[in-house]
Amino acid sequence: MITVKHRLLFVIFVVALALRAMFWMDVIGSRAPLRGDEIDYHRLAMSLAEGSGFVGADGEATAARPPLYPAVLSLIYRLFGAHAAAGRILQILLGGAIVLLTYLLARMLASEAAAFGAAAIATMNPSLVFVSAYLLAENLYTVILLLFLVLFSGSRWKKPPYLVCALGGVLLGLGSLARPNGFVFALFAVAAVLCLGAGGWRGRIARAAILFIGALIALAPWAVRNEARLGRAVLLTTHGGATFYQGNNIVVWDNKTYHGTVAPLEALPGWKDIESKGELEADREAWRLGKEFVRAHPLFAAKMAMWRFERFWRLRGDAGFSGVKSGWWWDRGKSLGSIASSFDFVFVFSIIIMPLFIIGLIATIRRARELVFLYGIILAHTAASLVFFGSLRSRMPIEPVVAILAAFGAAHIVRAVRARFRSEAHQTHFAD
Repeated sequence: MITVKHRLLFVIFVVALALRAMFWMDVIGSRAPLRGDEIDYHRLAMSLAEGSGFVGADGEATAARPPLYPAVLSLIYRLFGAHAAAGRILQILLGGAIVLLTYLLARMLASEAAAFGAAAIATMNPSLVFVSAYLLAENLYTVILLLFLVLFSGSRWKKPPYLVCALGGVLLGLGSLARPNGFVFALFAVAAVLCLGAGGWRGRIARAAILFIGALIALAPWAVRNEARLGRAVLLTTHGGATFYQGNNIVVWDNKTYHGTVAPLEALPGWKDIESKGELEADREAWRLGKEFVRAHPLFAAKMAMWRFERFWRLRGDAGFSGVKSGWWWDRGKSLGSIASSFDFVFVFSIIIMPLFIIGLIATIRRARELVFLYGIILAHTAASLVFFGSLRSRMPIEPVVAILAAFGAAHIVRAVRARFRSEAHQTHFAD
């Protein structure tokens, strides 16, 4: 039976899709060229769809990008042709799925009202709207994380059946194949089940082991392929060293433009020599140089980590209220594109939502063990940003969790106000 609640959820879902479609069509433009990481994902998906395998621009086997998103995108290209528009429609649908899963997770953890509030916040979240128009892996990764959270929601995670642990482990592995920082959360999840789960040590060890083995099973085909094609069992990607070096070098320290983020590869000291070494050796050399910089400049590294934290948590706008300069690409020839270019909606949204989020965090402290995986999403992705770089893209996976806790915060305020009014009404009654 279709109820009012179902209709309301359907309306929220339709609004979510409409906002994301509007952003694509009238902010970045329906014919916008591919830029940045989109180019790599599109090329890899085309190569897979054509049957050429996971190869780079030079036609050689590569592991420079995690494989799951290009693989999923290639399926869309096989069905509808290798057109970026088809991929962007997939992104919009994934963005709508994020809203629905946010509602479902919040409903399993709290009231119907809080669940609708969380879904509404996720629907309107500028970052979640923005990323849904680009060929990037964040939406797919976030959907996988939310599926894991739904599977392990509430108190059920404390002593889940072994089959649930296995399925959860596979989801963690798939998430890591969508975005490598998912492996950080996977390790957190295994540790949480081991240390905070219910029952004796033997049962907790078994569940944690099954969770970890499930993740490794999902990762194994990619590692085996890399061993066969590249000569090394790369577990996630060969781009980690470059990203680490991009965020940890003297150029970032000296240039205010790059504070909290990364310097362009071509600006890095010695990059031409690194690039000429080949994919695997370049990855090792980039890791070495980044670590060398951190060891040689520990105070610089600590300060740079603070910049990343500030940028990740939007404690300052990239350009205040004068515009967004965070890697987004707008079509300034369109009315909405011009507005988005001159006003930092993400910063303003954060000013409104973050107080509710903080209230929600405080109000749920007594449920910390029950909500440990929600907190883990926040901790794992914040920690990864401190090591590599703080960006709106790297923060995307925590946005649904922020929406849920902000909705909890709003519900806490409403309950407190109602209690206050009831108390005053009760005192007035006796006074009369």
